Amino acid sequence: YEGLLFSDLIRDQNPMLQLLIDASLAVRVGERVLHTQILDRLRAAVNTFFSTNNELSPSSFKEITGLSRRTAIPLLEWLDATGITRREGNARVRC
Repeated sequence: YEGLLFSDLIRDQNPMLQLLIDASLAVRVGERVLHTQILDRLRAAVNTFFSTNNELSPSSFKEITGLSRRTAIPLLEWLDATGITRREGNARVRC
């Protein structure tokens, strides 16, 4: 779920990055770029979590993904922005 740093990818000046983004095969999330299949797996993991829980805290999200807070927060914000979750206080709930 960590993805690759955007700054590292553009340093190589590989035109494939823009092609992947234009084709909706990769998405920039914060400072990182993730393949859409990874984001689909994340969406499924969050939906599975919500099948037995009412809210998702940042610490629960970190347990699900194995990410540090620094890389988890942009993904939580992406989940909010895409309508999968909604922030309520310090936690997320399913939309």
